[in-house]
Amino acid sequence: MSDSLPELLERIESFRFDPPGCSLTFADRLARENGWSSGHADRVVREYLRFCVLAVRCDHPVTPSVDVDQAWHLHLTYTRSYWDHFCKTVLQQPLHHDPTTGGPSEGRKFRDWYARTLHSYYRLFHEHPPADIWPSPELRFADAAELRWINTRRFWLIRKPPHCTVWIGAMVVAALPGWDNLRNALLNWLPHGLHAGMAPALLALQAVVCFAMLLLCPIRDYWKKQSTSPQPLPSGEPTAEELAVLAGGRNRLLWLAVVRLRALGLITVDKPGLFRPARLVPCSEEPTEPPRLTPLDTAVLTGIRHQLALPALSRWAQSYHDRILRRLQYHKFVSESLITSPGILALQLCVPLLTFLASLPTLVNTACFPHSVWLTVGTIILSLMTGVQTSRITSYGRHVLLSKRIETLPEESDETQQMTAVTPPLPQLSSAAAVHGYAAVAALQEFDEVRALLQKSFPARQQPAADSSSDGGGGCGTTGGCSGCGGCGGCGGCGGCGG
Repeated sequence: MSDSLPELLERIESFRFDPPGCSLTFADRLARENGWSSGHADRVVREYLRFCVLAVRCDHPVTPSVDVDQAWHLHLTYTRSYWDHFCKTVLQQPLHHDPTTGGPSEGRKFRDWYARTLHSYYRLFHEHPPADIWPSPELRFADAAELRWINTRRFWLIRKPPHCTVWIGAMVVAALPGWDNLRNALLNWLPHGLHAGMAPALLALQAVVCFAMLLLCPIRDYWKKQSTSPQPLPSGEPTAEELAVLAGGRNRLLWLAVVRLRALGLITVDKPGLFRPARLVPCSEEPTEPPRLTPLDTAVLTGIRHQLALPALSRWAQSYHDRILRRLQYHKFVSESLITSPGILALQLCVPLLTFLASLPTLVNTACFPHSVWLTVGTIILSLMTGVQTSRITSYGRHVLLSKRIETLPEESDETQQMTAVTPPLPQLSSAAAVHGYAAVAALQEFDEVRALLQKSFPARQQPAADSSSDGGGGCGTTGGCSGCGGCGGCGGCGGCGG
């Protein structure tokens, strides 16, 4: 384009979607169709206009987030506004929307474009894109293939609960019709216990025991926070291991170690046989000068030499993950909700259950029996819910992670508009593998086998990764004046949306 960025921004800011006096505005329709609040819809409209600026000004393909893509889809239905006014007068060039053709290569392409879009957003507007509208590449494409149009008049929408809660609830509901049968069976089978007058005292004792077990979690968390004194972060910056735990947890930590070991030439992939699956093995020829390995890399390499499978290697890295997680919690990268240890959780489950079984011969034929059952079941459910909680990344942690994602984006080639296929130095490769996951080595052939092996064992839903080799979930392209999306050169940038 020949005009300057301030002129384009001025035209963008003066653009109006709706005629004066419109009762159902563009933002209101967007909020209604997506179930958003009016405030969120207004913010999405603003980000959509910024995306259009990126599509026009960037010299590389761009891809919107899912929310921005919804605004784009809706604007395309306003055909006169979009083509006659917005593209012709405001952008002064056509901005086309091209769906993906499907396949793993398309998925990788749109993830690449989306990562570059986030990078260009920061360079052009000098601020990070809002994380709730512009998520990370792995979150952006994680559920793209699951999106559906739903008629809320015909269907109810209920959030899926955790699997353990589903099973516990199903067992409790299934037991309700057989309540009387259960009572009669217990009366015939159990010996006579204490006098029935002892039932209230036994119920009170059971309530005290259950309450004490529920207090174990906050007491343990408080003691652990008081006794934890992690080392300060070097130079105030998180290490590659800390970034890996922050971005993807234990499996991302294992992936980081595997990438470094493969880059150093210490491991390779053993081809699968007739009765033997593919697995990681040490290289037959080790380097002449032994490289300096981190404790994590040494532990993973030891596990590979012991022929451990990938799930076992992931558990092997658990102790390193827990230490790093406590350090991230101390420095406010992650919220301080600690995970209950298996021993504490077993105590919380077994003690109320054993107390209930000991009181059962006396309580079974009294009015206190239902209260005792529900008290025990409630304690077990609450113990499981508090015992399987996970630490959540804080807003500060998200900001640091997004900054590292932008900093570790590889430089693009002006000739091919593709990520460079040259292996970067080990420190840069470590940081990229930590924050970008599988996408960090998508263009490096020497990592194809290890990437495919780990992707098969730890897919995107277990380890958020920007390159999960899905079909891309549906992608769209912007071609500023040309059909198809490659490098458009002077057409003002091409892109895709993946929505």
